Amino acid sequence: MMKNEPVSGFSRNLRQRAIAGGLTLALGILLAAPAIAKLPPPTPEQQQAAEAKKAKDAQDAKAQADALAKVQDQIAARFGKGSGAAAKPAEAQPR
Repeated sequence: MMKNEPVSGFSRNLRQRAIAGGLTLALGILLAAPAIAKLPPPTPEQQQAAEAKKAKDAQDAKAQADALAKVQDQIAARFGKGSGAAAKPAEAQPR
C-alpha cells in the first residue's frame, strides 16, 4: 500500500483559484440581483413624453429616408440609370 502523496503546489493553487473564482461569481450574482428587479411602471407624463419622442423619431426617419431617396435619384440620373433623357449611355453624354 502506498501512502497518500501530498498534493503538488500547482494543483493546490489551481483548486484555490477555482474556489475563489466560484465565490466571486456567486457574490457578483447576489449583488446584481437587486439591479435586475422589475422597475415600476412609468407615470402618465413619462408615457406621453415617450410617445412624443417616438413620433418625432419616426418623423425624422421619414424625412431622412425621403432625402436619401432624392439624392439616390439624382445620382442615378447623373450616371444614366434614370428615365428619359438621362437614360443615355455614359459614353454618349457630352462633358
